[in-house]
Parts: sequence; C-alpha cells; structure tokens
Amino acid sequence: MNITEIQRLYATHRGLNELTRLLEQQNTDNVFLGGLAASSLPVMFAALWCRFQCRLVFVLSDEEDAGYFYHDLTQLMGDGDVLFFPSPFKRKTKDARHDAANEILRTEVLNRLQLPQPVYVVTYPEAVTEKVVSAQSLAQHTLTLHQGDCMALDELDCRLQALGFGQVDYVYEPGQYARRGGIVDVFSYSSEQPYRIDFFGDEIESLRSFDVDTQLSHTKLEQICVVPELTSEDADFFDSLSADTIVAHHANAAMEGVHNRMIVFGNKPSTAIGVSVQFHTTAQPVFHKNFDMVGESFAHFLQDGYTLYICTDSPKQAVRLRSIFEERGDDISFEAVDKTLHAGFCDHDLKCCFFTDHQIFDRFHKYNLRSDKARSGKMALTMKELNQFEIGDYVVHIDHGI
Repeated sequence: MNITEIQRLYATHRGLNELTRLLEQQNTDNVFLGGLAASSLPVMFAALWCRFQCRLVFVLSDEEDAGYFYHDLTQLMGDGDVLFFPSPFKRKTKDARHDAANEILRTEVLNRLQLPQPVYVVTYPEAVTEKVVSAQSLAQHTLTLHQGDCMALDELDCRLQALGFGQVDYVYEPGQYARRGGIVDVFSYSSEQPYRIDFFGDEIESLRSFDVDTQLSHTKLEQICVVPELTSEDADFFDSLSADTIVAHHANAAMEGVHNRMIVFGNKPSTAIGVSVQFHTTAQPVFHKNFDMVGESFAHFLQDGYTLYICTDSPKQAVRLRSIFEERGDDISFEAVDKTLHAGFCDHDLKCCFFTDHQIFDRFHKYNLRSDKARSGKMALTMKELNQFEIGDYVVHIDHGI
C-alpha cells in the first residue's frame, strides 16, 4: 500500500472536516487542535492539503521535533510543496558561524513565501527569531525568468554580474554562473540545485534544474527566481508573511500573537483560544521487541474492529513481521505501507492503527533535512574539482595511502 493512501483515508476524518470548515471561514482567527498524538499531527495536515491548500507555517517546539515533523510531511506529500526553514547557524553558541546550506534553504523559503502558490513551511523558534531579508529588498534583488522570455545573452550576463554573481567555468556553489555557447548555468541562493538556461537565439527555450555532481538535468521548470547573496537582514520573519498565511505552532513554542491567524496544537495553551477541534488518537504502545506483547496488542485491536497498518521503508521488514507471526501461530492480518512515519499512533475515530516497524523492533529512527542534501551536493562537487589534478600530482587514497 502506498503511504498516500493514508493521506486520502484521513481526508474523510470528522475532525478534519471541522478544521476545514473553520479555516474556510475568514473570520476564524485562532483554533486549538487537541488529542493528536505521535505522527497523527503531520498526517492530519497532509490530509488537509487535499481539502484546503494554503500557505501554512509550522513552528515546532525545537529543531528535532521540526525535523521529524518535516520528515513525516515529505513522506506523505513529497518535498515539492514542503520546505524547511532552519537557523542560519551551525551550532547554538555565541561564536557560531553561518551555515551556507542553511542560508540557501532560508532564502528559498523567503522567496517562495512571496509567491501566491500554497506551501507548507516547517521551522522552530530559534530559526524564526533570527532576522531575515525584508520582502521589499528580496523583490528588488530577484531576477525572475520564464520559459519563452526574450533576452539577449549579453543582457543576462550583465544582470547577473550586477547582482553580484561571479563567472566561472562551471558552477559548484551559490553566487556563480557559467556560460557555454547558448547555455547559461546559474546557482541561485534560493535553490539547493543550480539552474540551466537554454537559449535559442534571444529566446529562453528551456529552464531546468540540474545535479551539481552528475551535471544531469533534474526537473524541467516554467520559471525560475535567481536570488543573489543578501546580507541586509533587518526584518522579522513573521513580517514577511501575507495576511492569508496561517501560523500553526506548538503550545510550548510561545508564538502567541505573532500573526493574525493561528492554529495551536500540543498542550492546552494558557491563553484563551476561540475554537477547539478534538481528535482521539493515542501513541503506539512500547513493545521493546517483545512479540508476546505485540501479538496480544494486535489481536486485541483486531477483535475490536480496528484495521492495522504497518509503516516501513523496507518491504523485507513487512515479510519478516508476517513470518514471525506465522511461526508463533498468531492470526494477525495487517496492511503493509511502503514508507514509514516517525511515531506510530492509533486513531479511535477511524478505528485504524498506523504502527511503525522501527518502534516494534526498538530501532532508532533518523530524519533527513533538505540542508543535508544541499550540504552533501556541495561537497560532491568540491570533490569533482579534483579532476583538475594533472599527471604526477600527489594524492592520498583512503585505502592505499599516497
């Protein structure tokens, strides 16, 4: 079973129907969501995307919670409409230096928030309290190109240089562009992948993103936004949000009053909330690889009319679970899901259990962020520069030495 089936299943949820109705009413300012345990919160918001698409900023209590929340959303929705807004620093110390990969992601989010398209942004308090580039400054320094636009190559060359882009033989980090015949490669600060602009005469014939390591095209695009490095960070993050953007935050994040439309989840906040929507979910039980407990718990849920779903990134894990139940003589039927969530849960309204194999087998679950991809891509191309070595140069091999 594809994990998007969970998204569609949740789209019929009674609580989601109520939340959708409240969000469609423009006069509803504050909503509290209660009873959402474990990964039921990102699952519910992924299902909301099918019913009510909007610009929604999630502020989790800390970076780790934000990372796992982002992981679950991208598992369900992909990463095209889900962005991560990290802190600009590598470490939480006074002398912490800016992280180039994080800066790319921050600029990408700010640029996306200026567009009218719906988007989900996941962040945390340390990230949104840092100053950002103002919307006005960002708009003034953004070069937007569309497929079919007419522009001379020399004109594009001059505009990129005016924005501070440096010309190189090939691009491998933000702030660079390369020109080869009728093709211009440019690495914007608003994208973790560079763009390739293909000209036919003075017309932009195609726009594509490409992989810095393989140099192969990745995605064909209708338009691109080229943003240079901007250092004048003097605006608050929430000032860059439009009036129709919704901010959803954990009660522990202390974000009350930062925006006109708010959704609060987690613990019941101390301040008054206009409307509450109550869900009925519980976290996956802790089994510690004890299959006596697993079999007993699963059998109990099945007897009560619940449907069991096991989320796993590996099909072999689902086969392994079925083999274990067969060897034990347990009559346990479940539906295997092709991707996993961070934390399993049981929804008592839908009478469905969405459990994870890593929790059943007591394994650590790690999330991956977009900054990890941006950072690894940059490192890969740095290695590609080593191709410039000449015969006779000394190198150190990881296995064989000099």
